[in-house]
Amino acid sequence: MKKSFINFLIITSLAFVITACGNDATDQEPNSGQTNNETKQSEETEETKTTSEESPTPDEAAIEMAVDSIKDYDMVKDAAIAVDGNDISFAIIANSSVTEETAKELGDNFVRMLGSFSGGESPSKDYYGGLYDDYSALVKVADSSEEEIMMGAMSKGTQRITW
Repeated sequence: MKKSFINFLIITSLAFVITACGNDATDQEPNSGQTNNETKQSEETEETKTTSEESPTPDEAAIEMAVDSIKDYDMVKDAAIAVDGNDISFAIIANSSVTEETAKELGDNFVRMLGSFSGGESPSKDYYGGLYDDYSALVKVADSSEEEIMMGAMSKGTQRITW
């Protein structure tokens, strides 16, 4: 079961990579009205902003805490998180008695847990946390026979899981 669970995570990660390849910001041409000097200055300013404003990242400790926390739920048998670039895949194996509504709640809680443990702005009622300003998420909840109960996705910056 763990092998197929890991295969699922690999497949979903690849799906994120494939969809992310279509939106490449490097295809945009720089402003032709700017001089080389102005362009260099704006690039240096952007680099300074990037280093001074540390974005939250899902490190191994945050992932482990989120997985351990969701596994504490009685209806969760196993769980995992895979990070590939700016894409995060969440997988939960739940009891077969879990309803679609409960599966959504489990997935929602799992996403919020990682957002909370990763730093940045904390999750709230309508906000999953600062982590998801820069990361997209794919959430799958399945039963022990790996039959999908619910699947949802959230694009970075949207703060809403579409089930």
